[in-house]
Amino acid sequence: MRITVPFFLLLLLPFVLISCAQKQPFSTAAISQESALLYIYRPLVHGHNTPAYRLYVDDEKVPYVLSGGEYAPVYVKTGRATIRAVSNGILEQSVTLDLQKGAAYFIRTLPLEGGIFSMQHIADTQALNEISHTFLSGSELSIDTDKKKLITHDQSPTSISVSDEIAKLYQMKEQGIITEEEFTQLKTKIIGR
Repeated sequence: MRITVPFFLLLLLPFVLISCAQKQPFSTAAISQESALLYIYRPLVHGHNTPAYRLYVDDEKVPYVLSGGEYAPVYVKTGRATIRAVSNGILEQSVTLDLQKGAAYFIRTLPLEGGIFSMQHIADTQALNEISHTFLSGSELSIDTDKKKLITHDQSPTSISVSDEIAKLYQMKEQGIITEEEFTQLKTKIIGR
């Protein structure tokens, strides 16, 4: 007895195998003593094919987009922070936490009936069980490798000094890119760090 496989299925097989092999499974990140670590995750829920969620910490966009069965590790400055997930640019859920240095927090987004979703802080033991079945967001072959990196909200680049940053702002003001008012605001923000 001879089994035949349609030619197009043979063509798709390498892509399926490569796609599956390239996803990075959950692994813990190093804990920083200068910031908090958030694990924002979305368990794979069958029957809920909702769009990916764009992530934000306060008003800063996180360079991860969360699909089903994925997680995003994010280093965040300590203190009060609001973590948001936005679906289709319309539906939004958020969680506000008081973050401590050297601590890890687990935030679960969960699709519900009717296209809506929930977002909540989950206890470590339950979260570790759920998140262990997820993969790093953006770890597919087609995604830019820069998105795999952890972001740090509370650390300014060490290679640029305060005076260099102000000099660059001054040049932007002189070239008409920013106004005098914007220059003053940004300069004050840089000095205040």
